[in-house]
Amino acid sequence: MIKYKLLIIIFPLFLGCEFSNNTNSFSGENYQKSGNDIISFKKDNEFGFKEGSKVQKLNSKGVDLGIKKKYQEAEKVLKKALLEEPKNPIILNNIGLTYYNRGIYNTAIKYFNQSLMFSDSTSIMAATNLGLTYYDQMDYARALEIMNFSLSKQNGDNVEKLTVRLNRIMVNIELEDCDEIFADRKAIEYLRHNNELGDYAAYLEEVDEQLFKLCTTTVHRQ
Repeated sequence: MIKYKLLIIIFPLFLGCEFSNNTNSFSGENYQKSGNDIISFKKDNEFGFKEGSKVQKLNSKGVDLGIKKKYQEAEKVLKKALLEEPKNPIILNNIGLTYYNRGIYNTAIKYFNQSLMFSDSTSIMAATNLGLTYYDQMDYARALEIMNFSLSKQNGDNVEKLTVRLNRIMVNIELEDCDEIFADRKAIEYLRHNNELGDYAAYLEEVDEQLFKLCTTTVHRQ
């Protein structure tokens, strides 16, 4: 089985960077582009913060610390923000990420689930990151279930859907399901022509390399 990780943690980011595999994986309120980080979350925007509010400042500080990989400090600050808005899905996801990035997956799952609950299951970011957490635990069946759920919550063709499909391809590479991989790859190709992708093209080249290695030699899953 090919072991290859090209997963994209997706979040609307207060400081302008909106998804990342490494440092820029904390979320907040604004949804501008920064470099090749392009994601827009209309639903999650409903849970933004009042400009200049205490909770906004705390979340921003927590994001700053998270980007600097000071995860324990970020956790403390974000939990202060949570005291201000205990049901805010964005803060809950950010706290989940402080645990995710330290490999404390059970606690990360708890916060991602709370975020989903308080967003009435509309938070794309919580669902996707929950799926990625299961992926890192090598629970690929559950990761796939969550990503399918995340995809079902999106209407129309958009960049968010493309991102979830990219992540789902990585899960199906582990499951060696070439039929599903090619179905997502075909859908991604369609979405590419209707959305601004930044550096997604580079990701797709790497994905295609893995698909060639796997799906020209692997028997499809029955």
